[in-house]
Amino acid sequence: MTKQINDPQQALYNFFEFDEADLSANRRGEFSEKQKRDLQAASKSSRKTSILLGPALMMIGLAILFLLVGPPWLQDAGMDWVDLVNMATPLLVALAFMGVGVSVWYGGLKTRAGVAKHRVKSVTGPADIAKAGTATYRYPRRERILYELRVGGREFHAYPGLPDAIVVGEVYAVYFDDADDEILSLEWLAQESA
Repeated sequence: MTKQINDPQQALYNFFEFDEADLSANRRGEFSEKQKRDLQAASKSSRKTSILLGPALMMIGLAILFLLVGPPWLQDAGMDWVDLVNMATPLLVALAFMGVGVSVWYGGLKTRAGVAKHRVKSVTGPADIAKAGTATYRYPRRERILYELRVGGREFHAYPGLPDAIVVGEVYAVYFDDADDEILSLEWLAQESA
């Protein structure tokens, strides 16, 4: 017996938190104004984090280097090869911190807030739901099943409760952000054939 949903499109609106304006724009291969604002906000937040985190990692690397080598006026001139080999691992760690810090910082400076690398794509086909794992929450202690939505040969990460919004075997159009495969909106197209 196949599960029935009274209003399949409304169930999708409620579960995935989008509206008719989002769906209409996504059908045209565009982001809605609300989706553009959300992408810009996320991009700005990521850029700020990169600009702050990069120098912090560089400073950690410099601190490790300073602690490892010490100030030049306190160095003992009698270093031998054993001392240099013992310093190699911490030195590589310090240089790695500095390198990652520079990379994160530079990436943050290059990133522009916006939707330039994001594209709306779509797939259509019968839906399938697969259990992707479980998530355990501490307060209150509970375990929830995580699901994966499969449509048109693509797999999308989904959340607990997905079986309440999707009927396996029925045909859906999934509109998603090609940069990260995040579902933007869905459209129920047809019931499964009997």
